[in-house]
Parts: sequence; structure tokens; C-alpha cells
Amino acid sequence: LLIPLSYLYRTLALVHRILYASGILSKRSLPRPVVSVGNMTVGGGGKTPFVLWLAGALRDRGIRPAILSRGYGRKGSAPTVVDLRQSWRLVGDEPYMMASRLDQVPVAVAADRYEAGLEVLQEHEVDLFILDDGFQHRRLSRDLDIVVVDNVRRFGNGWLLPAGSLREPLSRLADVDQVVVTRAAGPDEEFGNFISGFTRAGVFWSDYRLTSLEPLCGDKETVDECGGPFLAFCGIAGPEGFSRSLEKHGLDIVDMVVFPDHHPYKDDDLERIAGIARSAGALALVTTEKDAVRLPPGKLVMPCFSLVVELDAHGSDEEILAPVLDLVRPSSGDRLS
Repeated sequence: LLIPLSYLYRTLALVHRILYASGILSKRSLPRPVVSVGNMTVGGGGKTPFVLWLAGALRDRGIRPAILSRGYGRKGSAPTVVDLRQSWRLVGDEPYMMASRLDQVPVAVAADRYEAGLEVLQEHEVDLFILDDGFQHRRLSRDLDIVVVDNVRRFGNGWLLPAGSLREPLSRLADVDQVVVTRAAGPDEEFGNFISGFTRAGVFWSDYRLTSLEPLCGDKETVDECGGPFLAFCGIAGPEGFSRSLEKHGLDIVDMVVFPDHHPYKDDDLERIAGIARSAGALALVTTEKDAVRLPPGKLVMPCFSLVVELDAHGSDEEILAPVLDLVRPSSGDRLS
């Protein structure tokens, strides 16, 4: 029944692309290179861990990146640079989490990412912008398009919304400069060849590694001291990915409570979580970094930990970074002047 709506969605998306390609709808350019990181499907595809990895890798090489995000669900509307002294609600949970993870990397939010970029430039020296979830944001010109693909969900059933999970037809991969596959134990030749059937872009493979379990409350005991078992809870687009990460890293999980994506936790939510945990015999809680941002401070009544993961590229990081670094090398010329 939804297939006709998928064809309508495809037509509307095509008209939107044509309007920008023909100049009827105009793009705007920031005075610094822009690297877009996006995906082809709805739901959690691993964009945020990749953006964190990319921004950190550039910063560690002496480049000054800034991240531009929509700030989904935030209360504010004006272009804003994230200030960790303020509430996450003003900027959104993902931008707040990214800013808390990345020292010396400004994160700005606005529906119009061009305005967010100008806001950053008023306060910071910037060499390059990373456009978070930018593949469908055609209003802002970009110098490089990177698409992240979840190796578990891949492209779903191959249909566009609403019959499937695709936000773009697979033919759009021809416009991509790089494809990074996440949650992959290693390269998959068959899937890699499938992707390469639509694009000449390089295909890179990656997974996530657990870097730490950060205590969020109580006496700040470590995971080893706590020992578990744990009740997991989350409000993210891809809870199955969180579940796999917990399983991969060997945590004793008795159950998992799932809330809607970007769920703003309230006191009664935490009471419900604690009640389920006690009934299941759990001694502690574990959640995601993004969820940790949205927890009411000082309201957890049992030990709780945040699962911190990082992207782990299979092969050389430099291969993924090379085209990005080319944008900010002296040969890139007057874009940085």
C-alpha cells in the first residue's frame, strides 16, 4: 500500500534536486571548505561517531574544524554555538554531546547551516566545516560528500520512504566522494561490489570499539567495582546497534528498555527504569552517550554508566582523511585566505 507513496517521494526528491541543479533554488557557500557527512537511510547509520572521529583526527593534525548541525528537537531557533554551561535543550542532544567530547572544536546549530557557519566564524578561527547529516541539505554548497552506511541495516528493502528506509535512490551514490561502511567486522567483497555498482567513490570499512564506560552518578564506582548485571536503556534511532555493542563487549545485560529517539527523560521515566532494573535483578544501568546528555541531573537512584564508543577504521586512517586534508593544504589556495 505504501509503494505508490514511495514513487511520489522519489518524484518530489527529484524535483527538489533539479531545482537546485538548475539554479532556480540557489545554494550558498561559506568562505571555508565544507565536508558533508550524511547517509542514505533514516535512522541511526553511524554518522555521529564518524563526525566525532573525523573532527578529532583533523584537530589532532593541527587543523581547526567546526561542526554544523541542525540541532534536532532543540528549543532555540537562532543560530547558536554550543555552550556546555547552558542546557542541552537549547541546541539538541547530539550537538551538545559532540561539543562535550571534542575540546577545541566548535559545534554550531541552525536549521540553515550557512547561518550556523557564519555564527561560528564570528567567534572562532576555522579551517574547515563538517556538515553533520548534510547529504540532503542542498542549500549549502559542499566540497566533499561522505556517506555513511550501516553494515547491518544496509539499504533496507531497497524502497524509498515510506515503503522502505531509503531517503535517496541508490543512484545518488554516484554523487558521493566516499562511502564509509560502519559496524563491519571487516571488508565484505560482495557488498562492496554492490556499492561500487552505483559509484566510483572509494569504499572504506569500519567498526566501533569500546573506549570506556563512564560513571554518571552515585559514588562514581567503576564498572569493575560494580560488576553488574546491568539493565540497558536508550532513546536512539538504532537501539539494535546499542544492543550489539553491549553484547560485543561482554556486558551482562538482563534486559533493555527502549524509548523514542531523542526522548527527553523525566523523573517518572527514571523511576520506571529503576523499577524494571530491580525486578530483573540488575545492580546498575547502562545507556548511550547521547542518552546521558538527556538525563535529569541528580535523579538516578542506582549506579549508571555511559557506553563510550569510537570509530575504528579498518586499514589506514590516512586513506579516508586524504581528500579532506587536500581541501586545507596550501594548494587549496585562497579558500583559507
